[in-house]
Amino acid sequence: MLSKAGKEKLSDLLFTGEDDEPQREVFALLDGAMVRQLPDFLDDEEVEYAPLIPPPNEEPEEITRATYLAHVERDSPTVDWLTGPGWGAKWGIWISAPAGTELEDLLGHLRELAQVRLPDGRIVFFRFYDPRVWRAFFPTCDLPQHQHLFSLPVFYGCENSDGTALLTDKMIDGTPHRDEHALETAPAAEA
Repeated sequence: MLSKAGKEKLSDLLFTGEDDEPQREVFALLDGAMVRQLPDFLDDEEVEYAPLIPPPNEEPEEITRATYLAHVERDSPTVDWLTGPGWGAKWGIWISAPAGTELEDLLGHLRELAQVRLPDGRIVFFRFYDPRVWRAFFPTCDLPQHQHLFSLPVFYGCENSDGTALLTDKMIDGTPHRDEHALETAPAAEA
């Protein structure tokens, strides 16, 4: 759980554009298998969201365990929830995009990343949105993979392994770059 100062710093990193750039659009790619009743929370908060891969049927278990892309507003209850009980819980990754980026445009891009072909030819789902996977995956990408990840002008963020920092991954002058931004966490009594 982040402290108030930690939440403010995270919001500044994700929502504030560089130089004269307008405020950025921020999305969270959240794993319903890790977040109990995710669609219910998003509905209650009236958050714009859509499944990364539409569930194969309307079974409640399929719907609640799906992965969702949610458009997150600055200083919203959703940010409080993601940086409170969600911080350090491996719920998903952040995506910061230029102002005006639509959820559907980003969703199409992310859907391309969600399925990969194994050497034996099988196509499987790739859980790149799990922070544990993302932290290891991003540094090992080759240049074509990085170019695909950043074919939209976005940057990605996730908690570090102990929840004390936000890792931001972006392309700078055609080169992949990771920064680690220390964030103040709340004392255990507040958690």
